[in-house]
Amino acid sequence: NSGPLRPVLVLSNPSSTDISVQVKSSDNIATGGGVDYNSGPYNVTFPAGVTSVSFDIAITNDSIHEGKETFTLTIVMKSLPSRVSRGSTRQATVTIVDTTASTINF
Repeated sequence: NSGPLRPVLVLSNPSSTDISVQVKSSDNIATGGGVDYNSGPYNVTFPAGVTSVSFDIAITNDSIHEGKETFTLTIVMKSLPSRVSRGSTRQATVTIVDTTASTINF
């Protein structure tokens, strides 16, 4: 459970102008606000002519054995150019895999 996580957003076709979206997170089992991950929100811009962009989400590395934890990312498009439509996939579930092993000593 160390980061960063680097999600990739994809446009189906390049645009002649920049397109900006916001990505928000919501806790499932993982806790945002820097406890398990930096919860954002994240403002992401596709420069004109570009069809994929990535951004970083900081994952908190701790010494607590927690197992797998999840959170959801949602693309929020407040206003879009008339030639851009919302895709069918606007959410993704992220799983943080714990790398801390528990040991028992005698």
